[in-house]
Order: sequence, then structure tokens, then C-alpha cells
Amino acid sequence: MRRTLPFVCLVVVVGCESGPAPKQIWLDQYRGLRAIPDATMARSMLANVCESAAFSGDGAAVVMMLRDLEDEPQRHDELAARCASHLYGHDAEAARRVVGKIGDRTLQAATRDKLFGKKDDAAKGGEKTKAKV
Repeated sequence: MRRTLPFVCLVVVVGCESGPAPKQIWLDQYRGLRAIPDATMARSMLANVCESAAFSGDGAAVVMMLRDLEDEPQRHDELAARCASHLYGHDAEAARRVVGKIGDRTLQAATRDKLFGKKDDAAKGGEKTKAKV
């Protein structure tokens, strides 16, 4: 474990600074997490990589990585809310998709209101009502 942690940290730091293909960087980092034997450490690093992807505007990577935390609903939802906030400035539609992944309805509504305002909920509700009719 002592050898793995510095390697993963190096991958995260070097990966974040190189620029040619961000999607490949997140994918490489994500795959590297599977080599960490300590599950708690791997999940912590997953959160870091996921937030880094969100900061760079890679919504597809965020959605993919969030799947690994579905068995921990609170951690998943809190990370999804943070990532949606990071994504919002880059890609509002990706942020909206990530907000939709939040299972806790209270947190989901609070995050949606924070990012898109209460008007967004009313508009979405109106669209759903029209679709049902």
C-alpha cells in the first residue's frame, strides 16, 4: 500500500497537468484506482479524480465514475452535488444530468435550485405535466 499511494498521487498530479487528451487522462486514472488494495483510499481517490474531471468539464467521465459509489448513497449524492456545481460553468446540460443522478430528493432539489434557480423546477414540472396528458 505504501508503494501504491505515491504512484497514484503521481498519476493524479501528472495527469492533471498534461493536456492533450483529458478524457483519456480521467480514464487512465480511473482504471489505476482499481489497483489500490485499500477500498477506503480508492474511494477517496475516486472522489478526487471525479471532481477533477468535473472541474475540466468532462460530464461523461463524472457520470461514469459516480456509478462506482452507488452502493454508498450519501457519499454518491454529496459528490454528485459538488461535481454538478463544478460542471455548471462548463456544460450546464451535463450538470443537469449529474443533478438527476442524486438519489436524495432534498439534496437534488437544493442543488437544482442553487444551479438553475426555482424557475427551472417549474419549467420542468410543466414539461412533465404536458408529456403525461
